[in-house]
Amino acid sequence: METKLCISCNEVKPLSDFSPKKMDNQFKTSRQTHATYCRACNARRSAEWRAQNKGYKPSGKVSAVPQEDRLLMSAIRQRLVDARQRCKKLRRSAPELTADYLYKLFKNQEGKCSLSGVPLSLEKDHPHTLSLDQIDSGKGYEEGNVQWLSWYINRAKGEMPTDVFLSMCETVLDYRKVQRLSNGSNS
Repeated sequence: METKLCISCNEVKPLSDFSPKKMDNQFKTSRQTHATYCRACNARRSAEWRAQNKGYKPSGKVSAVPQEDRLLMSAIRQRLVDARQRCKKLRRSAPELTADYLYKLFKNQEGKCSLSGVPLSLEKDHPHTLSLDQIDSGKGYEEGNVQWLSWYINRAKGEMPTDVFLSMCETVLDYRKVQRLSNGSNS
């Protein structure tokens, strides 16, 4: 059985008494995989902090979202962070969007891709994972100019305005229909 020393109570305890730490891929070689305080000491320290900070009120953001949508809200917040980072990298103004607006937009789209109707996934690296798209990339990330798309669809659309992308898709489909008809008449 693996054990660890708690630096607060100075007791050697089973490793299961310590919370596992999230490891960043960059630091996988780190030997520190669990918290330095045992769960009991951590709970005691938290209780002491709350007693000293009686005026503290949590934001309530997590509890305002239904339990079944908390993973969704986490994914939405991550896409918002990604959008802000893209804007910073491209030296554009940061999005004025809120996670609440994007959550309502997702619900209005019934959890489906705005262009293909495919159900969006919250699974990482899934082809239909939710992806935040600018309808007109010249306007930026602002209310009324964003939509949820499947990652594949958003990747194909790129920086094209939605109407140009849809026109291109229709052209491809029309051509494919003509090809099928001409191949069918040759046989």
